[in-house]
Amino acid sequence: MQDTFEPRLLREQQEAMLSCYATRSRDSRGRLTDEAECSVRTAFERDVGRIIFSMDFRRMRHKTQVFFNPQNDHICTRMEHVLSVNYIANTIGRVLGLNPDLIQAIALGHDIGHAPFGHSGERTLDQCLKKVSPEDFFQHEVHGLRVVDQLSMHHNRRGLNLTFEVRDGIASHCGETYYETVLIPDRDKDPDDLPNAAKNHGRPATLEGCVVRFADKIAYVGRDIEDAVRSGIMEYQDLPSAVQTSLGKSNGEIINTLVTDIVQNSYQRDGIFMSDACGESMRALLED
Repeated sequence: MQDTFEPRLLREQQEAMLSCYATRSRDSRGRLTDEAECSVRTAFERDVGRIIFSMDFRRMRHKTQVFFNPQNDHICTRMEHVLSVNYIANTIGRVLGLNPDLIQAIALGHDIGHAPFGHSGERTLDQCLKKVSPEDFFQHEVHGLRVVDQLSMHHNRRGLNLTFEVRDGIASHCGETYYETVLIPDRDKDPDDLPNAAKNHGRPATLEGCVVRFADKIAYVGRDIEDAVRSGIMEYQDLPSAVQTSLGKSNGEIINTLVTDIVQNSYQRDGIFMSDACGESMRALLED
């Protein structure tokens, strides 16, 4: 009699072909509450489904990214942003031989705790909390961890019970505020210290998390410029000439330049690296 076929085991065998720096689902550091394994999906694939089908993920379609313009359907929403991050991160990750399921789970969930109106909304909520209690604060990475661990519902229970690696990626994703050109995973991170790591913008524990952190920055920069152009605030030719020369003159050119640069500098290395030239151009865009 033929043994029962478990597709999950086939998926784990396929993961064995990934880079030596990739995170394999069988090596996951587990969930907050232990669960029986699925016969079809790996642990990271299950996390993707839990995030996508959560009410918190669905609400991102109504959250604006930076520009508030309800009369224009082509201005980026938070939902569109996370889809862009997912695509950019997986483009980089596949070339580097990383785990696409882990990348997807982190990318789709990374902004699940974000406020509307981008970082302006985040700062406003933070100021409101501090008026009530100076010790309190609002930081979307920390709140994202709170959402997936405590607020979101799964099978009539609070919390999605995600793997450590996905929770860490959500808590450690914030890259658009910090001008990094090198990101080495913190593989010894304490699972019990994720809230503090998020508060202090600690490094992700996996290389997949590092990729998402860079992809978030890339998507943020390129698309915000496109939205500014679409809203009539600026034109692409208003970008500094040095930036146009080094990165490009459109959202597509900027993304392609940065993705290519990261892939070329990070291949077969246990870290994500951006050239100094692209790093300086990114800094110029983020600071303007």
